[in-house]
Amino acid sequence: MATTRYYYSSAISEFIGEEETSIVGKLTGSSQHDINKKTSSSWKEEIKSLKEALKDYSGRGSIYLEYNIPRMGRRVDAIVLIDGIVFILEYKTGRQTFNQSARNQVWDYALDLKNFHADSKDRILVPIVVVPCALNEDCQLTPKSSEDKVYEPLFTNTHQLGTAIQNILDQATVQPSQSDEAWANSGYEPTPTIIEAAIALYEKNNVADITKSSGDIEKTSKALNRIIDHCRKEKRKAICFITGVPGAGKTLIGLNTAFNKDKGAVYLSGNYPLVEVLQEALTRDYMERERIINSTEEKQARIKKEDAKREVKAFIQMIHHYRDQYLEGVDITTKDIRPKPGYFESNTDKAYIPAEHVAIFDEAQRAWTKEELQRFMREKKNIQNFPYSEPEYLISCMDRQPDWGVVVCLVGNGQSINKGEAGLNEWIETILRSYKNWDVYISQPILDSVRLSDTQRRAIQLQCNLQCKPHHHLQRKLQCNLSYSLRNELQRCLTYKPRRNLRNKLQHNLMYKLKSNLRNVAQHSLHESLHLKISMRSFRSESVSIFINQLLDLKVEAAKSTLPKLSENNYPIVLTRSLEGAKRWLRSKKRGNERMGLLASSKAERLKAISINVKYSPNFVHWFLENSQDIRSSDRLEDALTEFEVQGLEIDWACVAWDADLRINMNENAWEHFQLRGGNKWQNINKPANQEYQINAYRVLLTRARQGIVILIPEGDDTDETRKRDWYDRTYNYLKGIGIPEII
Repeated sequence: MATTRYYYSSAISEFIGEEETSIVGKLTGSSQHDINKKTSSSWKEEIKSLKEALKDYSGRGSIYLEYNIPRMGRRVDAIVLIDGIVFILEYKTGRQTFNQSARNQVWDYALDLKNFHADSKDRILVPIVVVPCALNEDCQLTPKSSEDKVYEPLFTNTHQLGTAIQNILDQATVQPSQSDEAWANSGYEPTPTIIEAAIALYEKNNVADITKSSGDIEKTSKALNRIIDHCRKEKRKAICFITGVPGAGKTLIGLNTAFNKDKGAVYLSGNYPLVEVLQEALTRDYMERERIINSTEEKQARIKKEDAKREVKAFIQMIHHYRDQYLEGVDITTKDIRPKPGYFESNTDKAYIPAEHVAIFDEAQRAWTKEELQRFMREKKNIQNFPYSEPEYLISCMDRQPDWGVVVCLVGNGQSINKGEAGLNEWIETILRSYKNWDVYISQPILDSVRLSDTQRRAIQLQCNLQCKPHHHLQRKLQCNLSYSLRNELQRCLTYKPRRNLRNKLQHNLMYKLKSNLRNVAQHSLHESLHLKISMRSFRSESVSIFINQLLDLKVEAAKSTLPKLSENNYPIVLTRSLEGAKRWLRSKKRGNERMGLLASSKAERLKAISINVKYSPNFVHWFLENSQDIRSSDRLEDALTEFEVQGLEIDWACVAWDADLRINMNENAWEHFQLRGGNKWQNINKPANQEYQINAYRVLLTRARQGIVILIPEGDDTDETRKRDWYDRTYNYLKGIGIPEII
């Protein structure tokens, strides 16, 4: 739901002369909620304070009240432009003192405008916390600027607000030629974290309101909505593959679709930490919004946390819970799954057919192989010889729908980090094998990335080019290609020269199969909009994932060429040998409620020697969501998370600690892969698949930070057989040779 950018705007001169009741009336008329006496009283106090502070600046600027920050789901109390300088004011009318929370809040507003509001990028931004009745001695009026022209927050009361503003104007370079109207109408292109995005979308913001227009997200979301609408209208079943580079916004697209109640969709993920963090974040936000609404509208009712979480779980679920739900009341054979006769008639609270017509599977490449799912079903559910892989079973659930249904697969590139993952191939092979009457929507980059046999590739390419009503020349081409393919298939099966009657029978069967394929293979289309090419995790530079891939692929010259682009876009990557040095660097970068944290590979067991213990499992929900005053928060820099807890999530500033589990060889032309065995020896990892998992683990870790990374590689210790200096020095020198700068 699109919202107005601000509730009230005026030139300062007109604001000073306008009646208070008129301003309050305009604010009330623009608000989406009923306004109680407390809110109205706060507005009146703010207006009185602002009129007093701005009386000397009539004719020098403009004022905007209740200015919307969509990424944060909040409104700034007041923004004042004087001589081109942007003052961001947050009032705390119910308080007598200042606190860190208010400081971070107004600082976040300023940083959001600096990073995502087009006309604020080159302006001076000054965040100010106003506690009207605070003591003079508690105020902090000394201006402190930074390189990007965002001042540290000032603390003031009503009496000294004018002084705080004048102190800035006396110090700053005034830019009167900049237009206030241009600022007010400037583009806003945010890049939210997945947690921020989930909250904003759950609050019914539009995906276009919270993402940058230069990305692919809005275009892909619209394409997905068209596919869903088409399937509903035409009573079709379809599978849609959406892929992209890390941080491109695949999860955001899935959540945007799931939160649209008109689509009848559910978002599913096998990523337990991601689901738990999102569910908790949405539950907390839901309760806070209900508290504010109840307070504003003077209601007494309070929502319970379990009720709020139940609301959230209707849209976001663990894929395993969804899978198990539709195993109840069925008979499982070695070939298929059928409903037990009379079971669902007797148990009306159960369902064989899914409640949702659209199932969105995030990180679909992580779905289990048939062997892995059989093992799980045998050991955990006491089900023998389960007949399907996880992709085939999940598609079979949606195929139970009597009319229409859509399976959406969100697929990450280069992010497989665990054994038993089926990858993209199994989804495609399942469609080719068992669901030829389903429509397929896929992009060419996906087809180029999967390993298929020549026969499979021809089949899927034919399906991707066949339309509901193909032109005659296309139909003839399909007939020719299918005929050629099927004849080859039959010829391979014949090991002897057939008799004439058998040959005639084979030809008859061939034509029957050809016609059947043309009838049953439905609409399939190559959709380039289903591939997200631009990473949005780092709003500072789209080249981060490119650089990390080059670094891990040992493409030294390419990495050297890409690295300067990161610096140009103010995305620092630095090297250190000191954990304390890394922590100092992170603390010097963090502002407001930006989040920093320690990350390490799950196999980095010898980092324990420098107090990073990857075998200790902190509560990742608290790690991601608590503020810096909480010892469980990532900001405390005490606990590290591994690739398994952070995949799909992100922080602003990261320290990635690199252990001897992944080392560069002596010639710097190959990685050496190890895992600790027995407590005193590193053992080689020889299986190519496991080596790939390890590379991908570091790929995940090195692409979690939105604003900058410090890579920590310890010195090592030759007296410790598990921490030889040479192992660490080689990797350090490789990264240093690429051009990554060092810090102490």
